[in-house]
Amino acid sequence: MADGGETEARATRRARSREAQRRWELENADRVRASHRRWRKANAEHVRAYVNEYNSRNRAHVNERERLAAQRRRDAAKKATEGREKDRQRAREWAAANPERLKERRDRWQAANRDKVLKAGRAYYQRHKEEILSKQRERAAKGRKDPLNARAQREYVARNKDRILAQQRARRSTPEGREAVNRDNRERKHRERRRQELGLPPRPRHRWTKNERAEHLEQSSAFFARPVTVSRMRELRREAQDIAAAVAARERREQDQFEARWQLIEIEVDMITRAFPHHADRILQLPRGERLHEEVLLDSIARQTRGATPFDIDAETRRRAVELAIPAVRQEARLRVRQVLDTPVRHTTSQHLKREQDSEITARIDRVNASLQSTSDGAEQFAQDAEAVRSSSVDRTPQRSRPPQIERQEGRPPASPRRRGPHL
Repeated sequence: MADGGETEARATRRARSREAQRRWELENADRVRASHRRWRKANAEHVRAYVNEYNSRNRAHVNERERLAAQRRRDAAKKATEGREKDRQRAREWAAANPERLKERRDRWQAANRDKVLKAGRAYYQRHKEEILSKQRERAAKGRKDPLNARAQREYVARNKDRILAQQRARRSTPEGREAVNRDNRERKHRERRRQELGLPPRPRHRWTKNERAEHLEQSSAFFARPVTVSRMRELRREAQDIAAAVAARERREQDQFEARWQLIEIEVDMITRAFPHHADRILQLPRGERLHEEVLLDSIARQTRGATPFDIDAETRRRAVELAIPAVRQEARLRVRQVLDTPVRHTTSQHLKREQDSEITARIDRVNASLQSTSDGAEQFAQDAEAVRSSSVDRTPQRSRPPQIERQEGRPPASPRRRGPHL
């Protein structure tokens, strides 16, 4: 009897202990889960071995359990699918019964989620790009075959002119729309400038109609689909050789023109540079030179008053005269370089080109010499300098580098005399 009471008491204590353990685990679920994770991580090999052993000993039970779990997942997925279909059916019935409220709700959502709408539209276009383009081509072909289509389009534009203009204004009224329009205009102008720089003809103003574009496409397809025979290959090779010869001749002609023009520009710049002192002497002999001398004298006195070193009167006066002569000399150099650039140079033999350059150099030196004959002091020295330029510039080797000013001028019509020359 005593043994039975002791056994019951022990069972009661165990039941109470288990209940207390369950309550503690429920109250400290996070700690329990963390402890289990730590233990499983520390005993991963032991857990794996135990699971494999259990599965091998209880294969039938494990298979039945997995089958029941898969069946439960299939039932849940089927139930969710049926529930979604019922929801869709209810939504369709509600939309059919309340079209105005549906449109209002849709417009309100699209206005509040503009980015999502655009993103969804772009995604749909990428997923169905080929199908969309195919339908557009079919509609375009059908419209080209129907002569009433163009008339219908014109009538639509005439009827809805105000609406179309309002849509365009609304598009340009937003910052994004204005930026898009300005970007299109900039790209178009950039393409036109690039075409002009490359010497290509301007873009034709005529806009091809759909029928003309379809005809051009058919002609190009027929041209590229025709077989290439041996005689056709010979003709293409001869044509390629002729083109290569013409390009080489044009490059040689442009090189000769460039060398002749660049040599004349070098001579002009050299002559003007040597004329700097004579321009300064002319300024000193004018009333402006006397005022310049007085200004230097006053500035020197002011420096002495401040305790600074006085000027060398003659040297400072000449330095300021040279500074005053720089704009006039640069302007003369620009005009002379512009005259050289605007003068067409013929493609001739080297001997004739050399004689033509010699005569041009002599004529230009004579003109510069005559322009300075009014100055008694320095005219003789300038004549000697000009004679030295004449003797040293005939055999001058032209530079092979192409300055950007020359590259910009090639291929353009002669500029008017009012245009400014390249900056020196």
